[in-house]
Amino acid sequence: LRISKDKTKVRVLDYVSDFRRLAEGQAINNEGRNIANNNNGDQEIRYLDDIVKFKSSLPKSFYESYDIDWEKISEGMESSVLAFTWKGEEYILRVNIEDSGFKKDLWCHQRFSSEVLPIPEILEISDFSQNLAYCISRRLPGVTLENSSTNVIKKLIFPVSEAWNEIAQSQIPDLYRLGLFDDKGHANYSSWKEFLRSSIYRPDRKWGELFSKKILDGEILKPIMKNYLELTDNCPEERKLVHGDFGSNNMLTDGKKITGVLDWDCALYGAPLYDVAGIIFWSTW
Repeated sequence: LRISKDKTKVRVLDYVSDFRRLAEGQAINNEGRNIANNNNGDQEIRYLDDIVKFKSSLPKSFYESYDIDWEKISEGMESSVLAFTWKGEEYILRVNIEDSGFKKDLWCHQRFSSEVLPIPEILEISDFSQNLAYCISRRLPGVTLENSSTNVIKKLIFPVSEAWNEIAQSQIPDLYRLGLFDDKGHANYSSWKEFLRSSIYRPDRKWGELFSKKILDGEILKPIMKNYLELTDNCPEERKLVHGDFGSNNMLTDGKKITGVLDWDCALYGAPLYDVAGIIFWSTW
């Protein structure tokens, strides 16, 4: 979002005659800097999160004319997230350096969303610049389990397990591949064991170099890696839908049921227990 002393430079572009996004050229760039002053006196917001901090500098007529209200939701592991209200409807705007995760969310919504497994509807995927993509989706009601009280979470054990089971029972493409899939549903591994072992056997890991340069402690890690590889022999060869990041930060609730399952960029085909293992792994975080 670029704010100029000349109010005429602040403009809004129509989206399908009803939806609008703030822009001026490549307004939000990939430099990730905070507010800066450029040579002609314009004040430029270099990253989307600063829109909220800088909101008071927007011309009053801008909000009166277009009725847009921004709210910072979170700073995700990979995406920055803002919510906004326009014409009484609530939306989510996410920004990332690439759009592959957004496209995967779209693919999953179109195929798996249901009453038990509500996945946000994706309205638009595009980019602000060559290196910065955005996604606009409808905002689902509720708060994350992460921000819910212990008493509420205890009441949601069955709804959470129901959503997990719905994921595992979803109809997936009959492509006979496993592991992480792309935004068209295509995966690359011939077995679940092969995918699990790829975390160690992938060529880009370069364990020898990491150990020899003492970047990682081989004496500690090598026995752990050996034990991990042996344990993969006992993992079931199942091919079902797996969320991949089925944690409290990616589930919304109204206190009675699950109202949203978010962020499907880590989704894969494999054993549903992978999601359970993930919950246990991240439970102390």
